[in-house]
Amino acid sequence: MLLIYRRHRRRCKHKREGRQYRHCECPIHIDGFLAGRRLRQTLGTRNWTRAKEIERDWEIAGRIVEEEKPQSLTTVADACKAFLVDAKARNLRPATLYKYDLLFRQLQTFADKAGLTVINKLISTRCVVFANHGQTRISQARRSWKLSALFFSSAGKAVGSLRTRQ
Repeated sequence: MLLIYRRHRRRCKHKREGRQYRHCECPIHIDGFLAGRRLRQTLGTRNWTRAKEIERDWEIAGRIVEEEKPQSLTTVADACKAFLVDAKARNLRPATLYKYDLLFRQLQTFADKAGLTVINKLISTRCVVFANHGQTRISQARRSWKLSALFFSSAGKAVGSLRTRQ
């Protein structure tokens, strides 16, 4: 059995009315037993209807159900642009920026041929295919692979930082 309640803030006018008062904007918490274990935590919401939905979902499942966050879909072009903006902000040498620009032009061509518009669709096996695509020497393939691995490992961070700057 779970119970949701408002945990009143220090300055709330209704603090003296206790847990039962629920018509303010204080954070909502949950208390009770779930699967034989004591549970006392915040629900991360101030919306009473949403809190009731979370409580119902947890009781039906018999466990804490984490919400699935929708994945943001980033295009290949946006990810490349965000990475280049970040690279320029880090004051990388012009030769390095040129190599990244070249890599991204090749990546865009590869993605267009493969029919991939979203960066999330590029999985590791396709990254290997891209890194080896059109390379005649092993050293070129290795260098391309290192650059693309660096890009894919930080693509999400760079896109996130670009969105916060805009």
